[in-house]
Order: sequence, then structure tokens, then C-alpha cells
Amino acid sequence: MIDEIELTDTPTQYSVDFTSYTGTDHYIGFRMNVPGSYYSQFIDDVKWEVAPTCPDVTDIVISDNTTSSAIVSWSPGGSETSWQVGYAASSVTDPSGITTTVPATNPTVELSGLPDSSAFNVWVRSVCPGNDFGAWIGPYSFSTLCTPTGLPYVEDFESAVAPALPGCGSQINVGSGNEWYVDENPGDGFNSNTLTYRYDTDNAADVWFFTRGLNLIAGNSYTISYRYGNDSDFYHESLKVMGGMAPSPGSMSLEIADYPTIQIPDGENDSMTEESITFEVPETGVYYFGFNAYSVADQNHLYVDDIMVDFGLSTSIPTVAGVGYYPNPVKNVLNLTYAQSISNVAVYNLLGQKVLENTVNANTAKVDMSGLSAGSYVVKVTADNQTKSIKVIKE
Repeated sequence: MIDEIELTDTPTQYSVDFTSYTGTDHYIGFRMNVPGSYYSQFIDDVKWEVAPTCPDVTDIVISDNTTSSAIVSWSPGGSETSWQVGYAASSVTDPSGITTTVPATNPTVELSGLPDSSAFNVWVRSVCPGNDFGAWIGPYSFSTLCTPTGLPYVEDFESAVAPALPGCGSQINVGSGNEWYVDENPGDGFNSNTLTYRYDTDNAADVWFFTRGLNLIAGNSYTISYRYGNDSDFYHESLKVMGGMAPSPGSMSLEIADYPTIQIPDGENDSMTEESITFEVPETGVYYFGFNAYSVADQNHLYVDDIMVDFGLSTSIPTVAGVGYYPNPVKNVLNLTYAQSISNVAVYNLLGQKVLENTVNANTAKVDMSGLSAGSYVVKVTADNQTKSIKVIKE
């Protein structure tokens, strides 16, 4: 035996060094060495080559993702002191397609100037004297965060292409269990795209799904609602919901809810539960909400769907001259309220050009700004024979 490797649930690139082998065999064999009858192993892209003289890096980690940057770190393969970090769009899976290369003299580098809401693949290789290089190790995937948005926020997972998560969602797996994924129609009260955790036979769950960042204000009342459940009256699941100012487990400081035993009740067809919780944030800023699956090993499936965060009933919606408006910044629809009937709404760019106009004749209005370019706009609301101007930002 040349080497023995302990496999995980995550596709991983392995290298085996044959330098010490002194035999005469011409074939390489892979032996599956696990107990039981219900195990599978997958092997692909086997490559036999001369051992590189420049050692390969190991332990590549991507962290501290922001809307425009990420940190890439690794362990040197030997005594080398120079490296290259290459990255490209997530559609590029071979290092020959690397579009940007960043030199490094420390085993940590920041990739900056990246577009928000974008997915990338990254590789790292060592650089040795004499223009000698190690192999490109990767790809490792990461995404930049989405720009924070206002309320109301809705994540119903319908934009996701199962089993991938939606573009502005993210996850961190703290444990050794499985990860969250999107199931198209799992049943048990969840009949459309649904955030799903599938049990791991041997390992407990400890994985977080994080929402997009939301602009929240201290002193305001907010409501978070969602549906959750499982698919068994014997096995049970565990779910925790928290909030914090960064999409990471260590930043989750705002306790929302904890459900240690989710199970289909006796005599019921499913355990689907609709929840709505009112909360406040301790300081103004950008908040992310985390859904932590922490079921013990070898249970079944946990489901979460229809996450929504909105103003609470007691919240004073931001107003200008009595006109209430939200969200700001606005991505798609701007909501307007006024004590009197709103007769007309017009939207102007900063050049003074009218780009949108609606006749309303109601106390509330929804202005669809999804077709406008990102930037600042002035919304002129006419009501009670007066025109009031509001400045909003379109994302």
C-alpha cells in the first residue's frame, strides 16, 4: 500500500507521492476499504505525472467575503516564499482559463475590486527559483456578497436553480455533516423550491444558511416570518434562527428562535409550521439572518421556506412631509403612504428628466422602479393639492 486516505463528503483533490516506491508493478489500484454495504466512493480526473520539483500548496481557505473582496490563504508545500493566486468566473473550471493572477509573498492574499453578487473559482500555485512552478491547486469556489437591501425582504427560494442556493444566500458548514441545498418539491407541506438539510448518517448537523444583508434601524420594530418543518414522526430535527452584523456563525448575536425538536405530531400529515416573530436590533446597520441546522446524526430532512423580514406593526415608516416611503434603497418596488389620497407620483433623475409617472388616487401606492438604472432619484408625490419631494436610491 502506498497511501491511505480518509475521504469526506466534499469533493477533494488528493496527491499521492510515489517517490519512496521501489517495486516493479506497472498498475495503480484504488481499494475501497469501509465497513458495511451501503457506501459509495467517487474517483475522477486521475492524473499520473512526474513529481513536481516545486512543492504544491495545501489547505486553501477562502474567508472574509465582502461585496467586493475575499481573503485567500493556504499552507506552503515546502520552503517556497512566492506564490500565485489565479481566479476566474465560476463557469471556468480549468486553470487554463484563469483570467486574473495575483502574486503573493505571504501565504495570504486579498482579492479586491470584485463585482458584488458574483461567483468565482480560485487556484493557488507555488513559485520556485528558476521559473519553476507547482501545480495549480483548485478550483475552490466563493462568491462576493450582495449589496445590502431595504425592506420588505423576501426569500422564497424560487430564484434558485436546485440544488444550488439562491444567488444572494450563503452558507457556512461548521461541522462535519451535510450542507443546505434547495429541493424543488420535497413534499410534507413544502411544495415548491425549499431550503433543505438532508441527514448525515455519521455526523451531526451544524450548518448555517444566511440571508442577504438588510438595512435595519435601532428603535424600529421588525417582523421575521418563515415556514419550517420535517418529514418524519419518528426522527426529529433541530433549527436555530439568529441575526447578526456579518454572515458568519460567530457574528450571530441576536437570538430569534430555537426549535430543538421538530417532528410530525401524532395524527398529522406534516409538521409544517408558520412562524412570525417581532424583534428590534441593538444598533443601526446591516444585518444578516442565519438559519442553523443542528440536528443530531442520522435523522431525516429539515425544511425552511418563505423567509420574510418587514417592518413591525408598531414601526414608524420613514416619512418626508407626512409621506411614508420604504424601502430605501429600493431594488424593485417603492411603497408610498399618505393620510390623504395620493393623486400622482412622478420620478425624476438628477438631470431633472421625468423617467416615470403614475396616476394613483389612493392613500397608498406602489412604484415599480425595477426598470430604472441604479442611482439617485427624486420622487414627487402629489396629494391634497401639494407636491412633496423624496430622494431615494435605486439599487
